[in-house]
Amino acid sequence: MNFKDFLKFSISHHHPNQYNRCYKVGKLHVCARCLGLYPILILLVILQFHIPLPKEYEEIILFILPLPAIIDWAIGFIWGVKGYNWIRTLTGFLLGVSLSRLMWLHIKNPFNKTSLKGFFLYIFIVSFVVSVKFYLNMLKHYDDF
Repeated sequence: MNFKDFLKFSISHHHPNQYNRCYKVGKLHVCARCLGLYPILILLVILQFHIPLPKEYEEIILFILPLPAIIDWAIGFIWGVKGYNWIRTLTGFLLGVSLSRLMWLHIKNPFNKTSLKGFFLYIFIVSFVVSVKFYLNMLKHYDDF
């Protein structure tokens, strides 16, 4: 892979057979979820240096807002459902809000209890979804053995 291909892949991080999960901008494919996620994540991390967020919303932001993105990703990953890019962008936006808070908490107080809880919860969910996909693929090919 040359540098030009690397840059293209880092913007879309999808193979050509999954370009339906991207917006086409000229010759480039831009990941739909990341288009919602990264701009808001960067903006909100910067804003949190200047505007404090009330603590009573923290649990909702950290643990409820990412659920639509996680569910949408899991459905597409496990069952191959095509989905819609506007949903990916919207859920990416919500995930960006959540991850910006998680990142802010870690910047403010590295390895604090709340940010670690969020971090390990995300790792657990992704591991679980990947395990389900692996298990279903094994079941699909069970008769081959």
